[in-house]
Amino acid sequence: TINHLCKSIVLENIRCKNTDCHDPLNSRYYCVIVQYTSKLSSVKLFHFVRGLAHGPKKGYKLRLAHPEVNEQMTGFTHNSVTPIGMKTPIPILFSDRIAKLDPAFFWMGGGGVDYKLGLQVDEFLKKVPKVVPVFVADIAIDRTPGDEGGAEEETMEGNGEDEEESSEAPSPAPSAGEAVSPRAAGKKAAAAMPPPAAPRAALEEGRGRSCSLTMTETHSCSCSCGDDE
Repeated sequence: TINHLCKSIVLENIRCKNTDCHDPLNSRYYCVIVQYTSKLSSVKLFHFVRGLAHGPKKGYKLRLAHPEVNEQMTGFTHNSVTPIGMKTPIPILFSDRIAKLDPAFFWMGGGGVDYKLGLQVDEFLKKVPKVVPVFVADIAIDRTPGDEGGAEEETMEGNGEDEEESSEAPSPAPSAGEAVSPRAAGKKAAAAMPPPAAPRAALEEGRGRSCSLTMTETHSCSCSCGDDE
């Protein structure tokens, strides 16, 4: 169904003191995967990202990454971003609504505007975190009549009006703990991660098909693609 169609969006925290993605708990960039039938909640997103490092609210202002930055970071153009095979291992925020799909299968960007890549939810959550940190997060809400189905708001900033400046951000409660990198391991793994090139080659042959991913602890991965019938 249309609920199984998803998109990948790269967001930038323009107030982050870091300039890259070496710390997944306080990354400059995040790749967000969300359904087309839902939309990002700026408040939920703000609280979740802030809760990862428990930083002051003035340190967070999330917005869509500039198209040139998006392409430089991912290797993919606008409307073709896929989290598999990005040039930079950007931490992923995976909508918990996708994790609850039945059947547990979803389609996401396939590396080209006209292509989609289909995967089992459990396969994605078990194997992709071996390459890049993945956080399953409550960050989306239902679209309402009149909502555009395309681009998200230019600024995805939470207003934080319910908090004092010095208050501690609420801790996120991911629904798939095994897919979340711990703080110490996450920093070390993210710093050592090379860009996974193998999936990019696989995408050229497997676009528009369902795929079976093989990933190792050395952060290399391959994709066995077959026609989805």
